[in-house]
Amino acid sequence: MNRTKCKIVTTVALFLVTVLTFAYSTYAYFTDSVSTSGGGISTGDMHVELIETSASEAVLPNGSIRIMPGMTVQRSIAVRNTGSLPVYIRIGVDEVITLAAAMQSRADEIDPSLITLSLNKSVWMLHDGYYYYLTPLESGGETAPLFTAVTFDKTMGNLYKDSTITFDFTVHALQSGNNGISPLNATGWPEEGGNA
Repeated sequence: MNRTKCKIVTTVALFLVTVLTFAYSTYAYFTDSVSTSGGGISTGDMHVELIETSASEAVLPNGSIRIMPGMTVQRSIAVRNTGSLPVYIRIGVDEVITLAAAMQSRADEIDPSLITLSLNKSVWMLHDGYYYYLTPLESGGETAPLFTAVTFDKTMGNLYKDSTITFDFTVHALQSGNNGISPLNATGWPEEGGNA
């Protein structure tokens, strides 16, 4: 019996967006941090890293980006395979909007659809709450970006003054060799909420 031993590598990156609204203006600031953890057994090594790219001209000295309502920020997220094994990749995206203390009583008015990611649906597929990269990622390879821009709707108003928007990207890598013909039928992905 051929048994596949799998290792899962998880990378979590947080993008914090602070939205400040003055009269008709909205400003947002991005920061990020990356942490990795892994577990399991494999016959090679699996390591991935999240690659973040920004093409915005509005970068401030602290690395944040100034945003106005209706603005689209050129920003992308991809994954690089820095290990020796080919892997399947999936990314979970969680967006949380936290209003300023003065607006907390209006939290039920938050509209997450005012912030959109321009997703690359030609090579990524949404399934069971995760975006799966449709082909194995070879050692040294890099995925096409999951998205290429973030758009802030022009109707964002004073409700979002001094609020924060956090994008939490969770990346899972799973050994692809002898493990199904696609990431959707591979075995060994962590269960919902798990970071194995």
